[in-house]
Amino acid sequence: MDKSLDNNGNMGDALEDIVLSWTVSSVKDGKRMKEMPHTFCSNEEYVQCYKEPLIEETRSMILTSLNSLRTCQHYGLLGISKEKTSSFFLDIDPYCIDGVKHAARNGDIFLLSAFGPDSLPVENDGVFAMAIDISPNEYLCKSFHVITKGDVTTGEFKYAFFLCNITTNARIWKTLHHIKDNAIIGQILQPPLDNQRCDICTEEVKSSEPFDVLFNNELDRTQKGFAVRIASKIKCHHCQSLEILCGPRRSGKTRIISTVLESIISSQQNILVCAPSVHSFSSLSSYLLESMSGRAKTYDVLPAKRVGSAIILCDIEDELATSSNQIKELCIGYRLRELMPCMIWRCKIDGLISFLEGGFKEKAKEIEDKLKDKVGDRKDIMLQLLKQMLERKSSTLVTLLKTMWIYAPSHIFSEDVDKGMAALFESLDNLNSLVQNGGATEEDIRQTFNLGRVQSSKSSTLRTSIRRPSPRKNVSVNSIVVDMRLAKDECLKRLKYVARHITMFPFETDIESLKKYLIKETPVILTTPSCSFELLSLERTQIDLLIVEEASQIKECELLIPISIHSIRHVVLTGDQSRLGPISMNKVNENSGYGMSLFERLISQGSQKTLLTKQYKTHPLISYFPNNYFYKGRILNANGVSSNYLGSNLCHYGFINTDANKESAVIFSLLNIVVKAFKRKENLKLKVGVLCSWTETDIIGHMTDENANLNISIQSIHRIQEDQDFDFLIISTSAFPTDNTMIRCALSRARDYLWIVGDSTVIGKYVTWSDLIKDAKARGLFVDANKESKFPVIFEHGAFDVSNLDVLGCTLGLIACK
Repeated sequence: MDKSLDNNGNMGDALEDIVLSWTVSSVKDGKRMKEMPHTFCSNEEYVQCYKEPLIEETRSMILTSLNSLRTCQHYGLLGISKEKTSSFFLDIDPYCIDGVKHAARNGDIFLLSAFGPDSLPVENDGVFAMAIDISPNEYLCKSFHVITKGDVTTGEFKYAFFLCNITTNARIWKTLHHIKDNAIIGQILQPPLDNQRCDICTEEVKSSEPFDVLFNNELDRTQKGFAVRIASKIKCHHCQSLEILCGPRRSGKTRIISTVLESIISSQQNILVCAPSVHSFSSLSSYLLESMSGRAKTYDVLPAKRVGSAIILCDIEDELATSSNQIKELCIGYRLRELMPCMIWRCKIDGLISFLEGGFKEKAKEIEDKLKDKVGDRKDIMLQLLKQMLERKSSTLVTLLKTMWIYAPSHIFSEDVDKGMAALFESLDNLNSLVQNGGATEEDIRQTFNLGRVQSSKSSTLRTSIRRPSPRKNVSVNSIVVDMRLAKDECLKRLKYVARHITMFPFETDIESLKKYLIKETPVILTTPSCSFELLSLERTQIDLLIVEEASQIKECELLIPISIHSIRHVVLTGDQSRLGPISMNKVNENSGYGMSLFERLISQGSQKTLLTKQYKTHPLISYFPNNYFYKGRILNANGVSSNYLGSNLCHYGFINTDANKESAVIFSLLNIVVKAFKRKENLKLKVGVLCSWTETDIIGHMTDENANLNISIQSIHRIQEDQDFDFLIISTSAFPTDNTMIRCALSRARDYLWIVGDSTVIGKYVTWSDLIKDAKARGLFVDANKESKFPVIFEHGAFDVSNLDVLGCTLGLIACK
């Protein structure tokens, strides 16, 4: 067993050092964990109880991969070069990465081995190494830096097997070692049984203009009351508080949080929102984007959207993994890519000012000097030069400023600055129009910019002097010249105003400095608990309020990262206690309570919570059983939730009984029914989901969707925790876990249609499934496909007989007649 504790029994080493000191054989030696307490007497007790379980969790992550090493992602190594003590560069064989989907990133743990996947010995040995100093923009890099404590001899190891990434665990470890007393920790150690409400701040919110949105929004009484109470926290320094909001899916939790955020953005306060994953921000991102763009001051020349008041702080891998455009637009990586080209904004403003004040005149003189002794046609040369240079300089500046207006923190653009920018864009457009299409001549340009008369060769000068008299002192100026001079002066005035009033935004800075600036100045930061670790090391404007979405799915020790931000005084936990909790890799840890969420622990202790008792989007036929079975009938259906807006006569809920060997065929046929029902409804964009076992995923996955309006997703039950909703959901019960929470989570995924397929004689042995089947029979929503004499066997030896598909569809179609 490796040594994890020092002589005093403390764990002072970094988690990375402990992991790298392990050998392959020592990883297999685990520890039995004590049961986690529910209350704590001191910070020290609280912190210590998480340290050993965190080590065991990390050990289990590595052991799980070691047990399936032959199927792990791996790199072929060309060589290992030593940089310094315990530090090496791995040179990847570029011809052996075709099948490698994993891109190395910081915190990756690799096993360096002399054997490949096809020649691994039974008792494999090797050295653990961890990737460091990898740039976020690198993908499948040909070499990367690792550290190790093992004996690495150059040329000995030929393969690097990826095992897991320990970044999150390492961040938790560091937080546990550096956690300080802050205003909210005491409430976690000894949680109060009632909400601590500040009546002073609640009354201030009711009379404060930025919070009008709380009262104008279409929230029900319970939702509005909670929103007002949370909004009052942002300015409250009279007390600390810990609030809990419970409710099933589609009961309005995200709507409440988005409304609160909208009011906070208006009041220019700072708030941190955490969720289990970046994907969890899908709904909240849509609300925020709509709110930020809708509340922006609108001018015809300014962009229609504005998103700078919120960012998602996440790793580049999370950004690349998401398919949501709303999430990507808020991700800090996307924001940096958009704003980095704008770092020259000040140079472009100064350059255009210089150009209009005298730069063009100098450029014109330089060109004339070059052409002075050359004979040739110089017609409209200054006019063409002005057209090209003014268009290029002004269009570049306008693009940069519009990009800044969209993505930079919105508070740096006051209402006056917005007006000034709109006036600048209009004046530049006016000047360009006069120059490009206003009928200006060469002589008009010379008079506007005081270039003097045309300088020509000797012969042409002689002819000119004979033909024309000397110019008079008072030359009349035409209206075009007057207009251009006024437009030029107006542009200079607006340019100088904008340059003077947006000095808060940086210029000529590097990407890291810009990232720190955005984190510091953006009012609303959305992030995962792990990524919030970055806020601990940055000097940031004070954050008073932390809101945690889906808090029931986040381990308590992981949530300590954002909670340990010293300025936080108020924490709001939202979630559904009936949802799946955090997943622990170590079953011993899970049984000891290590995987428990703070949300679950506080509720189990009797902490007061606000329960939302209305659901707004799930069809009543679907919500009936979960409501009565899991929520004791406390959840009501909102008005209008039963309206069949999809326009189909299919039944919204049903259980289809069939033998296990026919289950895949039945599901395939049900998908065919869905496709036919909505084949001609191109205006509907529907999500259709199937939850089934891994085997069925391969079988049913052969179905192709020929309808652009249907997005069919075949998923394993192991991905059930992903935060996805479906218009149609078909659940296969074969190999489905019998855990109540898992079943409850699966049933909550459907919005409008839920069809459950299974063998009632098999799953009926389990209490929850048995009660669900009884409920379906009592409501006349049970279809026994086994009793249909014409039920065809269309699935044999892993292949479908498509010719029988319509027959099966008609047989099962009776579910639509209920």
